[in-house]
Amino acid sequence: MKVALGLLVVVVIGLFIAFKVGGVGGFDPAEQAKQLQAEVKPGVAWQQVVEKFPPKKMAAVILDPEGFLMDSAELKYDRAIVEQMIKDGGYKHGFKFIYIFDASNQFEVRFGEDFKVTSVDRMMTMDDLLNPR
Repeated sequence: MKVALGLLVVVVIGLFIAFKVGGVGGFDPAEQAKQLQAEVKPGVAWQQVVEKFPPKKMAAVILDPEGFLMDSAELKYDRAIVEQMIKDGGYKHGFKFIYIFDASNQFEVRFGEDFKVTSVDRMMTMDDLLNPR
């Protein structure tokens, strides 16, 4: 009984620390989505975007065999790889970062050949299909 009570106290203290000190309680995906929309505008360099909003996923814009631009498969974002690809002349047609904040706040930020934002677009979500506005 004493062991269970001691374990419960440790868990409660751990949760308190996570919420108060660790910032878990202040996480608001909808607010982060609003900040992205407010701060990321056309003309902003990709480095400035990732400093404030590091993405988890990205995709290159590529030319298909028929000559049409399309997105590559989604990849895990790695800043070192992006920097190397830019240095080596990759991303000739640009790339995009994919942001998924929650079920109803998903965006893609597109970058052109100059590696500056060309658009910030809200992506269609499952929430849009289930709860039409």
